[in-house]
Amino acid sequence: MERQDGSSCDMKSATIDKILKWTIYAAVFLVPFIPLIVIPSFYFPFITGKNFVFRILVEIALAAWVIYAYRNREYLPRFSWIFGAVAAFVGIIALADIFGVNPAKSFWSNYERMEGLITYLHLFAYFLVAGTMLATEKIWRYFFNVSFGVNAIIIIYSFLQLAGKFAIHQGATRVDATLGNASYLAVYLLVHIFLAAYFSVRREVSGAARYFYAGMALLDIYILFATATRGTILGLIGGAFLAAVLIALFEKESPKLRRSAAAAVLGIVILTGIFVGIRDTSFVKENTALNRLATISLDEGKSRFMIWNMAWEGFKERPILGWGQENFNYVFNTYYDPRMYTQEQWFDRAHNVFFDWLIAGGVLGLGAHLFLIGAIVYYIFRTKGEFGGIRGKSILVGLLAGYFFHNFFVFDNVVSLILFYSLAAYVYAGHARTLLARKTGRALSSKSGAEYAVMSVAVLGLLLCLYFLNARPLQANASLIKAIQPQEKGLSENLAHMERATGKGYLGRQEAREQLVQFAGRFAGLENDPEMRNRIFDFARGEMLMQIDENPDDARFEVFLGSMLAYYQKYDEAAAHLERARELSPRKQSILFELGVAYLNMGDTEKTREILREAFELEPDFAEARIIYAAISIYAGDEKTAERILEEGFGTTAVADDRLLNAYAQTGNIVRVAEIWKAKIAADSKNHQNHVGLAASYLELGERSKAIEELEIAISLNPDFVAQGNALIQEIKAGRNPQ
Repeated sequence: MERQDGSSCDMKSATIDKILKWTIYAAVFLVPFIPLIVIPSFYFPFITGKNFVFRILVEIALAAWVIYAYRNREYLPRFSWIFGAVAAFVGIIALADIFGVNPAKSFWSNYERMEGLITYLHLFAYFLVAGTMLATEKIWRYFFNVSFGVNAIIIIYSFLQLAGKFAIHQGATRVDATLGNASYLAVYLLVHIFLAAYFSVRREVSGAARYFYAGMALLDIYILFATATRGTILGLIGGAFLAAVLIALFEKESPKLRRSAAAAVLGIVILTGIFVGIRDTSFVKENTALNRLATISLDEGKSRFMIWNMAWEGFKERPILGWGQENFNYVFNTYYDPRMYTQEQWFDRAHNVFFDWLIAGGVLGLGAHLFLIGAIVYYIFRTKGEFGGIRGKSILVGLLAGYFFHNFFVFDNVVSLILFYSLAAYVYAGHARTLLARKTGRALSSKSGAEYAVMSVAVLGLLLCLYFLNARPLQANASLIKAIQPQEKGLSENLAHMERATGKGYLGRQEAREQLVQFAGRFAGLENDPEMRNRIFDFARGEMLMQIDENPDDARFEVFLGSMLAYYQKYDEAAAHLERARELSPRKQSILFELGVAYLNMGDTEKTREILREAFELEPDFAEARIIYAAISIYAGDEKTAERILEEGFGTTAVADDRLLNAYAQTGNIVRVAEIWKAKIAADSKNHQNHVGLAASYLELGERSKAIEELEIAISLNPDFVAQGNALIQEIKAGRNPQ
């Protein structure tokens, strides 16, 4: 009887273990499908869906692993420097986030990026589960083969984009597949190119499989060039060069492979030389990818260098633990370089992973990140009997080198991070197999009180994570999408959705509030329903004031609120917020422009002129700032200054710009108005309105015959203007001045 009870318990325990194990495997093996996830109904459809699915899968896998590893201690992690590096990196970044300038944002991030500490905690958990549960080379090969299957789908999708069957989501020529960004697709392909090469040289891989991997690599290379992502293409070339050099130097078992690697090194050098020689030919210029490679220059990259210099200045201010994740915007605003006037005004990344970590985690954060990469390389070479010998190890190191170079010019996303931590887990698991055999014992009794406690904590933790980390942010995301779309019940329903979007927690609240103030700005002129207009205004103003209270040193929110207040003609209050934005980002011309407009609407022309002069003097090469300062000088009655700066910047005072045209017209300088109309005609002689405008100027100057000549030209250019033009000419000939 006792034996029967014991057998029953053993069978029950084995069943529980089987369920837990396959739950973990199912969750981990679904991770490679994440690149395919695009949910159009989500805010940032290419970003949020992938991240939420990744988090949910990891949370399920982790909860099952906690119980399974407690019952089967051989699946507990063993220490290696890779494990220590991942733990140290996440720990240091957690400290940096806690002591950073905005801990809440550092933890949660936002919908656009979906990173923050929450993501790195999930990546650590993913590394832990995959590194311990995918314990054999055979299981890992199954895992990577699943990833290659997804890779094949992405290749097909990319070819259909090239054929015009599917839309390219970003731009018109650079394919992005289901990643929504050519750079994100490029790094995905880069990793799979090296992985395909890695498996194709493994001795245990069969002939048919070898051809499959080689074919996948070639197709990936083709699509990679179709993304025209220069940093990643150069990363591929550099990584391949390094791998070939290592094989040529150290491969001993296959002289043929060694010679092939040496030939590849020589081939890369020769092809690079040929490309440099033909870079100016039509063949190169007519190919998007080749042309982008050919046009790489220090001058073209100066905007990146300016951003990196800002990052360096920010690092010097907080060198040890940095500013915390997701806080590069503070650095960008504080150290903004006025020469960036042609670029995006709200950068939240340095577009260089290493500078990003220098800002997010200081020297300790960047050091931990580099130590992790170094630990992976160390164990690739140190581990004997794994990773396919020197040929396989060389390719894996080439992969890391290519990824490293790619990261000099872009930033990571959830897909590239999953691939990187998958590689880290693969190397960790390979090294673990070479360690001494672990102690293995029978499963603990299912009646163990401690086991019930572990199970309870794991299940409760899973439920809390699913609700607070996923369900509530997903509800907020859905509400935000509805809030910015037309609703059958009208604006009141939009507001109800917006209230739900801002009330579901931190994640997405900033973006909801920003959308709210833009929404409010569109209805500033809702004169037929003043009650709704005021309701929208009050709600938007209150939410953005709360956003400012939560983030008191962020210029972005002061600008958003100031702009909205200006739409509602509350210029005094708008100016106060824009002045605060100016304090936080004193060298950003776009803020000064908005502030100048606020003072202009308040009737303070001299204050406006002072501010716009400051914007102009920050960077005199900024043509827009020069024109705006000239226009306000004209309004202020200082035409000499206006003409001087126009002559200095454009070589003429007759600059074809409507702001200058209106300024001269309102101050009565019709001669200058006529000169500007002539400049506009020189720039666009086929536009009949330019000739009509010049005709009006001639009429005011008393040159009636010239006015008629211009109207006749306008009639010849636009048949629809014939009747009106002839009527104007008749009025002029009759001695009248038509309006």
